[in-house]
Amino acid sequence: MTWQGLALVAVLLGAVIASWLVGDGRGAEPFGAAPRPVPDAGYYFEDVSFLETGTNGAVIYEVAAETAVQSPADQGVALRQVHLDYNASGEGPWVLDAERGRIPQDRNLIELSGGVTLSSEQGEAPTVVETESLIVDPERQLATTTDEVRIRVGPHTVTGTGMQARLDVQQLELESGVRGRFVP
Repeated sequence: MTWQGLALVAVLLGAVIASWLVGDGRGAEPFGAAPRPVPDAGYYFEDVSFLETGTNGAVIYEVAAETAVQSPADQGVALRQVHLDYNASGEGPWVLDAERGRIPQDRNLIELSGGVTLSSEQGEAPTVVETESLIVDPERQLATTTDEVRIRVGPHTVTGTGMQARLDVQQLELESGVRGRFVP
């Protein structure tokens, strides 16, 4: 090898060492790269969606989330920025949105929390339900909460505490403290 070849190798080796020292040895993340997953996560997905179908192949519900992280401790899945389209009855979808969600490994439930909305365009006027938490049981076609609930149907508003929503027949039932405001 000539002295010029040795000089080139020395320069390249110096550049590698310098870049390693400047970057503290971890390597640079590409611009816009996804954050690294939590170390104790079973799996970690971003911009995830999945669906459940019935025996006839029709979509019962579709869940989309900004992130999905499985906990190895209990095998549950934690979701962030959740959007759920639920259409088991085929009569038109219920749309659910929440800041957070959780799907326990051992049950067929979807637990939503943080600014939960449940809405439907079916009927004479759009229906919007607002609450802080909601448990959706797709098998029973039921959504329940024990929290305060606000229901808007067109210009009308009803509030109460606790609710059962029978999603298959578009029926909402408040459990207690029911108060309403009906605008003609």
